Amino acid sequence: MVFGAIYGIDVLSVILIYSMYAHFMIFPWVIYSIGGFGFLCIKDSAFYSVRSTIGRILLLGLFLVIVIVCVSEVAHVIGLLDARFRMDWR
Repeated sequence: MVFGAIYGIDVLSVILIYSMYAHFMIFPWVIYSIGGFGFLCIKDSAFYSVRSTIGRILLLGLFLVIVIVCVSEVAHVIGLLDARFRMDWR
């Protein structure tokens, strides 16, 4: 708190940003770990066939994620999804 008083910043906002970063950055490592474990579990004879089709599988997953994000954004614009954070603690 003293650091924030000296430099005129809110220390809690810095802690919040660091916490968000720490929570969001775990997801790429989880995905890498799952993919690596999957490659370790396949048989040697199937490795080359999986390696040749993994690009198509990843592109299909990327396309699916883009479609989900677009549908979500359209739902926000139409009003079907509400992204307001409510704290009714009174």
